[in-house]
Amino acid sequence: MQYIEIEELTRTLATQDEIAVVDVRYQEEFIRGQLLASVNIPYDRLDLEAPTRIPRRTVPIVIVAADDATSERACIRLEHADYRRVSVLKGGIQAWKARGLATFQDVNAESKAFGEYVEHAYGTPNVEADWLHEKIQSGWDGVVVDCRPLREHAFAHVPGAVHVPGGDLYRALPRIAPDPEVPVVVHCGGRTRGIIAAQGLINAGFDNPVSVLRNGTMGWHLSGFDLAHGSQSVIDDGTAVGAPVALPTRVESRIRDQGVDEIDVEELRTLIGQRDRRTLYLFDLRPPRDTLEQLAAGIPVTAGQLVQATDEFIAVRGARVVLVDEDFARAHMTAAWLRQMGWRDTFVHIVNPATVPTVAAVLPGRDYDAAVNRIDADQLETLLKCGQATVVDVSQSHEYLAGHVPGAGFCPRSSLAGRLDAIGASDRQLVLASKNVAMSIAAARDLRSSGHPVRVLEGGSESWARSGRALTLGAERLYCETSWLNEAFQRATAGREELVKAFVEWELERFFDPFEIPRIENAMMKYLNWEIDLVNEWQEDVSVKFGRYHAADRSNAS
Repeated sequence: MQYIEIEELTRTLATQDEIAVVDVRYQEEFIRGQLLASVNIPYDRLDLEAPTRIPRRTVPIVIVAADDATSERACIRLEHADYRRVSVLKGGIQAWKARGLATFQDVNAESKAFGEYVEHAYGTPNVEADWLHEKIQSGWDGVVVDCRPLREHAFAHVPGAVHVPGGDLYRALPRIAPDPEVPVVVHCGGRTRGIIAAQGLINAGFDNPVSVLRNGTMGWHLSGFDLAHGSQSVIDDGTAVGAPVALPTRVESRIRDQGVDEIDVEELRTLIGQRDRRTLYLFDLRPPRDTLEQLAAGIPVTAGQLVQATDEFIAVRGARVVLVDEDFARAHMTAAWLRQMGWRDTFVHIVNPATVPTVAAVLPGRDYDAAVNRIDADQLETLLKCGQATVVDVSQSHEYLAGHVPGAGFCPRSSLAGRLDAIGASDRQLVLASKNVAMSIAAARDLRSSGHPVRVLEGGSESWARSGRALTLGAERLYCETSWLNEAFQRATAGREELVKAFVEWELERFFDPFEIPRIENAMMKYLNWEIDLVNEWQEDVSVKFGRYHAADRSNAS
């Protein structure tokens, strides 16, 4: 096992050379203290996610773990996948902390820090919930926009808000606020996506007065105002059906002048041809259509989520990024944000007939193991009613908490083989039913040598929910404990399912301490304070290069 010293790692991160710093701890450990430059790929998911998140096998990879045993296993797993330059941070995360170097909490910390940077660097206008509530009550003629994905909008949004995902706002604004004097207030659940969406409209040169609702729906709730639920006010901006809305000439010019290079198919082929020496990510920003053409055009991701959770998609610092899209406004503005975040070599390719065959060959294939026995939701329900199945969920702990097949016990994939006797499924069918079906398949492969028959729920626990069956919330049965999801947690949350549900729906489970937090409002304040404090903390990390960049600062596609 090869080690890298802290000094060497910090020097490399400062140069912006290609490198992937991979923290292989469970998310519940990762969120308590991490390198800002690191991405979290838990050991249990390493072989599943590495091919997509680290596509070039010769890129330098640094493993961060809590102990040498896990580091060694992670190195071996990556080497078996043909990664050739894997090393381990000497002393792991504890050595980093002992040096007094900055660590950060929660998930998507760099993207959240970038949102705070944008607000301060640009002076993004914001309004308080009290002000907006009074305006709405008095018959205000402004427009409120929720820029999050539809699932989050449907759960809770400011009453009267129109739902438009952040990347689609450029096309939608001329339709929802055609009068340039009509004010527009953008909101998300907290801060980052609202700030990015609002400032994006301002940077694009729209005349409408644009601001962001400070602290989003959390701020609205904390101010004592009721939130609306459902998805009645959804705007189709036309891009999803191939009818782009015309933009004002000045806005179109401003968008094209964001410092982003638009490459044609030949330039795209050049970048693809260089992918063995420069990591290349291809992302498709178009609305999902579930067509073979789109599935072959790039990894699908919404524009807002790519900026909000960049580390979940891009693991290699210094990599090249190409955004494939049919909408130049969405693509250019998203690319401009990525460049300002530090991904300097970000390009845009507008889809044309040659796009699909050009990029299809470089995308990872779908993993389907015919040797793994499947079971559907109807069959599983029948077995459970007859007492003939033991269900095990090998998701991450927070995913299990957020919803699992009724009766399913929790056990991490890496512990499953050693816990079969404790699970006691020798006289019943062992069924793996996790949120991510790929995790279940991988765990089933791990058990082949055990001789124990195992089946996988087709479509994962999400298929159980899609069939109209309810998932169970909370820590129902633990076949293996972790530092967070343990018997003490189980006792503390017993009978508090509604509180747990509120945390899960608000995506605040990372801030959930059942021993100290009696109300969801406490967790909201804890989360918002953490996010706001990032405005200064990010500067303590040498790897981060936030900045405002313009047309004069262009990267070359060659």
